[in-house]
Amino acid sequence: MTSILRDLQVSRRRRALLCIASILLVGGCAEADLPHFPPMPVHYELHLADPRFRPLSTPGGVVLITQAETSIDALGLGGLIVVRSPLEADRFFAYDLACPLERSREHRLHLDELEAVCETCHSHFDLLSGHGAPLSGPAESPLGRYRALYDRDRGVVSIRP
Repeated sequence: MTSILRDLQVSRRRRALLCIASILLVGGCAEADLPHFPPMPVHYELHLADPRFRPLSTPGGVVLITQAETSIDALGLGGLIVVRSPLEADRFFAYDLACPLERSREHRLHLDELEAVCETCHSHFDLLSGHGAPLSGPAESPLGRYRALYDRDRGVVSIRP
């Protein structure tokens, strides 16, 4: 009987330790799991028929959006980079125009070929894969990403958080 009680106590201790370890692991990982880019308000509707967005009529096309047009437009932290997928014609990617290392409106990325580049930290980011991954430079985090929803019937790409 004492053996069974001792086993129950050990089992309870193991469960308690396992629970504590789980809490510590989750708590310890919480900081690492924080988004690489701060969540920012974003709301923009891009009409593909608009001549300003003509580059998006071809796969791999890219446009930068730096100014809101209406009172309900929100462009994230630094503005938006919108890319038409080079592989899927009905798929678009949207990224924040602010460097994820600098995290500032003043440090907007610019285009160099089909990469986004930060002039401050000299990091380069991939635009065509849909991930915004850093390719070179000190930045380790990808670009801030937003949902780009394409309505083919209306010819509109809606950018949302």
